Amino acid sequence: MILSETDRQELEQWVRAHRTPQQVVQRCQIVLAAAQGRQDKAIAADLEINFKTVALWRSRFCQEGTEGLWEVAPGRGRKPRYAASKIKTIIDATLQTRPAGATHWSCRSLAKKQGVSKATKRVVVVMDEFQEIFDYPSSRVERHLRTALQRQREVAYLVLGSRRRLIARMVLEESRPLYRAFTLFNLGLIPAEDWKPFLKERFARKGVQLSAEAFSQVMAVTGGHPYYVQNLCHVIWDAAPCNGSVSLTEGAQARETVLQRESYAFTVIWENLTANQRKFLKALAADPGRKVQYLSADFIQHSGLKAAANVQRAMNSLIDRDLVDRSEGTCNIVDPWFRLWVSWRT
Repeated sequence: MILSETDRQELEQWVRAHRTPQQVVQRCQIVLAAAQGRQDKAIAADLEINFKTVALWRSRFCQEGTEGLWEVAPGRGRKPRYAASKIKTIIDATLQTRPAGATHWSCRSLAKKQGVSKATKRVVVVMDEFQEIFDYPSSRVERHLRTALQRQREVAYLVLGSRRRLIARMVLEESRPLYRAFTLFNLGLIPAEDWKPFLKERFARKGVQLSAEAFSQVMAVTGGHPYYVQNLCHVIWDAAPCNGSVSLTEGAQARETVLQRESYAFTVIWENLTANQRKFLKALAADPGRKVQYLSADFIQHSGLKAAANVQRAMNSLIDRDLVDRSEGTCNIVDPWFRLWVSWRT
């Protein structure tokens, strides 16, 4: 077995690290010994394991490299206490319902309602913008997290991220340490009927009444996305007089204020796009619908990209930059302010 100096150093570091799982330490020792030219039976005798185990991890390393030493075989590891459907039911109840006479569920009340033990999950670790670790130079953080997931039976991990594509790659790609370690849920947008009482109450604190027309305009522009709703309403709030009302006109003025603030950043993005990428974005922004059938003949003709292959290339590059999102054969511009800005340019 030939071992590069980089791999050797990494394996030796894992062996020395106190937090490396013992099963991974043993695998590293197998590979290091094999690289010295030792036979499987001799390695097995030294480590007091079966020689077939030595042969397995020698082969795995040759096929997958150092990353393969952290893999957990299908069917191994901690088994979930509850089925995915039950977990989804509990999450949906937590996010979408309220107990009678209370503003939110407690651990005990939700457990009783769902028929599970209140001690099922004693600790919840929440990590926001989790996809940031995707670009780390080493996958060590993911590997350590995988080990924690397998060992900590009473700890639940909830990870959140705004870049769904990267989150999906971390969980769905077999080469990643966190492959199938999490269940993916798309939280979606907050419905307008849930926003209405919240915004009404917040504006009322200033004595301001948000008209039905202005509210509808906010929802139409932002689509109910929390960040953009609060971004626009913050501008409306600042401009609204105390004990006054917000009409359609004030809503439109606030929208223009936001676009002016974002214009410089959007211009920088635009100037770094290719001609075909710009054509694709213009066609998306011009369509009145939020989701566009990007491979339809009408869209290809309207965009001026001439061929489906050109559309695919432009779209894929924009997805990589998190400017557009694709789902079930449709596509849309992720940032509603950028969509309005592109539409305004054209």
